[in-house]
Amino acid sequence: MPEFNPTPAQYLAIHDRGGELLVSAAAGSGKTRVLVERLMSYILDGENPTDITDFLVITFTRAAAEQLRGRIGEELTKLERTSAEPGRIRRQMALLRRAQICTIDSFCVSLLRENAALTGLDPDFALCDEQRASELKAAALETVLEEAYERSEPDFIALADSVGAGRDDSRLQELILELHEKLQSHSRPERWAAEQRRDLSELPTDAADTLWGRELVDEAIGKLRYWL
Repeated sequence: MPEFNPTPAQYLAIHDRGGELLVSAAAGSGKTRVLVERLMSYILDGENPTDITDFLVITFTRAAAEQLRGRIGEELTKLERTSAEPGRIRRQMALLRRAQICTIDSFCVSLLRENAALTGLDPDFALCDEQRASELKAAALETVLEEAYERSEPDFIALADSVGAGRDDSRLQELILELHEKLQSHSRPERWAAEQRRDLSELPTDAADTLWGRELVDEAIGKLRYWL
C-alpha cells in the first residue's frame, strides 16, 4: 500500500474508541483503507493488543470481503518487516485465514451451522440461490393474486384494471415484485409500509400540501433562487 496520510476526519474514524461509530463517505473516498488502518490500530495497541479473529467485519459482496482480506494481508506483510514484534505479526497473518470477514448471509449461515442443534436445523442445509428464489416468489405471487381475484375486493379490482389495462397481470406482478424488492432496503418494512398507507389515506386536497408536493415545491423554490 502507498503511504497513507489520513485527513482529520479519517484519523478520527481510525482512532475513535468512544463506542458506536457511524462513518458516511462516498465511493473512492478511502473507506477500505480507513477500515484496514482501524483494525491495525487495534492489533498493534501497545496496552490492549487484539487478534484479527476477535473482529466481525461485514461487507456487501464476497468480492469486497476477499479484497479487504487481501488488503489486511498486505498491511501485515509490510508491518512484519518493520515491527519490533514480528512474531506477533506473523501470528496475525496465520489467523487471517480464520478471521470473520464475510457477507451478512455468509455470517448467518456459519452461525446457524454452528448452532444447528439449538435451532433444530439440519447442519447440511443449503442456501436458496437467486434464480430459485425468484421462481418461488413468482409462484407465491401468482397464488396471492388468484386469492385476491376470488375475493374480488373493489380496491384490488380497480388496481388490477388500472395497471393491467384489462390485458393481463404481467405489469401488476412486475410492480409488486419491484415494490417488494425496495421494501427489503428498510429495516422494518411492515412498519414503513403502514406509514405510507397512513400518509396516502390522509391526503389533503392540495397536492402542494402533501409530503411529496412540499418536497417538489421546495426543490422548485431552491432552483428559482439559484437562477435569480
